[in-house]
Amino acid sequence: MLIAAFSFSMMGGLAKVLKPSFNTPQLVFYRNFTGLLVLLYSFFRYPVQQTGGRLKLLVFRGLMGTIALYTLAIRTKPAR
Repeated sequence: MLIAAFSFSMMGGLAKVLKPSFNTPQLVFYRNFTGLLVLLYSFFRYPVQQTGGRLKLLVFRGLMGTIALYTLAIRTKPAR
């Protein structure tokens, strides 16, 4: 839990520092791409052995997370 909290705070801090050099779609892409690399490594290292599951809810959660990143980045743009 501590490592996860530290990783999320580092990612959030780096996103804030690098935000002026990237636009919103690039920021969302790089954050999701980094997460994908971590997930792929963990899937190959520790294969998933789940029986059953709710794929629709998992896809819904991913979609909502992506939309949340876009709306957060749009909402926090400075006013001109």
